Amino acid sequence: MLLALAGCAALLGGLVSGLTVVWLSGGDNATEPAAPAPSRIVLTVEQSSAVTDVAARARPGVVLIRSTKRTPSGIESDSGSGVVLDEQGHILTNAHVVLGTDSLRVTLSDGTERPAILLGHDFPFTDVAVLQITPGKLTPIEPGDSSTLKLGQTVIAIGNPLVEFEGSVNVGVISGLARRRTFDAVRQDDLLQTDAAVNSGNSGGALLNLQGQFIGMPTAVLRQSRTSQPVEGIAFALPSNRVLEIAARIIAVGGGLPAPVRRPRIHRPLTGGAATAAASHLIGGRACHLNNAGRASRRRGHPARRRHRESR
Repeated sequence: MLLALAGCAALLGGLVSGLTVVWLSGGDNATEPAAPAPSRIVLTVEQSSAVTDVAARARPGVVLIRSTKRTPSGIESDSGSGVVLDEQGHILTNAHVVLGTDSLRVTLSDGTERPAILLGHDFPFTDVAVLQITPGKLTPIEPGDSSTLKLGQTVIAIGNPLVEFEGSVNVGVISGLARRRTFDAVRQDDLLQTDAAVNSGNSGGALLNLQGQFIGMPTAVLRQSRTSQPVEGIAFALPSNRVLEIAARIIAVGGGLPAPVRRPRIHRPLTGGAATAAASHLIGGRACHLNNAGRASRRRGHPARRRHRESR
């Protein structure tokens, strides 16, 4: 495996001076500072072929999520990414992509659009949410085991940066494991760090291994230090084992979710056979729907509301 990673000095400078992390949800009025040039990745012929195959197989399982909300100044729009969990129409994404919205629509890889409702979420504990769209003609993502990831392993990010670049494919490596970061005063554990080029709109999308398996969900990226020094190639993803475990529990609650899934219930990530069992329950299986979105929504099917958040 031949890898050439650029930007080491910028990384060290940003880490020493303090970190500023932002969510990866996109929008028409984004005002983030310009991102530095992405790291350059050199692939062997074998790896390049694998990336091509993964992109062709996994891209139908990644969707674009558009949201709107009413404000005193008018209608605001935003966007993010999601992955297809099963043929029953469950869509996995980041909670910060969909909370605080008045309407949600999901665009599939073939360009067709379907309305969506928020079934449940676990924000702010793990930033996981599950949507429901009309079933039929869906291609579920294949689950992977994030506990097997190794430093330097090649990964592929598929998402919808900046809305207009739908289905973008980017390649990187696993730069760190079990990272701990505070997003908007909320501590997140066991994060995956990657240098795959992800931007606004990639949030909630797919991080895949070379077998095309879902091993993480991009959720935040480091843009600059607290002293405004540029930072390059540091993004964070939630590990698939934890994400799929929480999503399965959200879907399995039949009488409504009175509150987000509590941290003590999700602190121990699944590994090996346990992760496979949870994923099998979720991917391609039958699951009951939630009657509401808990505290965030009082009526069934209504998107939850939240205050604007910026992660640091």
